[in-house]
Amino acid sequence: MALVIVDIARGEPRVAPKWVWVGITVFLFPIGPVLYLLWGRRRRHVREVQP
Repeated sequence: MALVIVDIARGEPRVAPKWVWVGITVFLFPIGPVLYLLWGRRRRHVREVQP
């Protein structure tokens, strides 16, 4: 749960504001963090290294 809250604080969730995701994560534990990781987290693009 702590790792998800840190991720919420560092990034910008895509579906709802940060305070909503923190509330879902805390009050719906253990389902809340899973919901955030599946639907709320923005995907980070990884750059490929050219050889």
